[in-house]
Amino acid sequence: MTISSDSRPDGQEGTTSVRALLRRDGPGLLGISAATIAVVLGTYGIGLAGGAGPRGATLGALAAACVWIALTAGVFAARGDDWLGGLIRGGITAEASGVALLVLWLSSPSLTLLSAVKIYCTLLAMALLGVAAARVPRTSPSRYVAALLVAVVMTALLATPFWTGGLLKLSGEGIRETVVRWAVFANPFYCITAEIAERTGFVWHEAPLMYGYGLTRIGDYAAPPPPPWYAAAWRWAVAALILSLGRILLDRISRNRRLPGPRTRAWAS
Repeated sequence: MTISSDSRPDGQEGTTSVRALLRRDGPGLLGISAATIAVVLGTYGIGLAGGAGPRGATLGALAAACVWIALTAGVFAARGDDWLGGLIRGGITAEASGVALLVLWLSSPSLTLLSAVKIYCTLLAMALLGVAAARVPRTSPSRYVAALLVAVVMTALLATPFWTGGLLKLSGEGIRETVVRWAVFANPFYCITAEIAERTGFVWHEAPLMYGYGLTRIGDYAAPPPPPWYAAAWRWAVAALILSLGRILLDRISRNRRLPGPRTRAWAS
């Protein structure tokens, strides 16, 4: 069995057998999976050992999963030799996080199975955006640059409580509600914490650690609405789809340019 891929530097499609794909990427996938699970569950264990309690440890583990995927999914995808290898290498961060979520569901009272599934969907959308952005360029160095850029953007969206206060302070009354809504609905961790708020009693912008110490002042300007669990997931998934379609369009344009015209074919014959 073979799989079509864009393993050639010029974007031409080649074929890769499933066995060759697993032999080539298997060790790397195992390493990425192990590192992801270690980061998420390690954060949970450190939180418990540090006296944060199950709630605090769970929130810390979920935050670690978000940050880890934001920073690494694109980088791992850029390392892939073809589009399928990049998809698997970047996407495995979400799959391994899903395994960690199952462990958290079994060990933490803060998660239900349904909540774990919803959180996994959010993490998967994050990983897909990192993969899509990293695979848009056609050369390996450019892919790493794209991976770095998307990691910065994704991290900035995760950190909206820290920097949108200044933006809100400078904004007029008419657009503050829009800015706050954007800052909440585009932030995956906001959506994750909102999904489990009933069990944890944790609302990010109202937490004493955040609001009481002045780390975020969003609530001073407008009341952030509680986001549905899918608010960030569908936005990030749509962004990933747009980038993927853009790559397909670029490939088709490139192929059309390489095709000989009528005069060229007549001369060659």
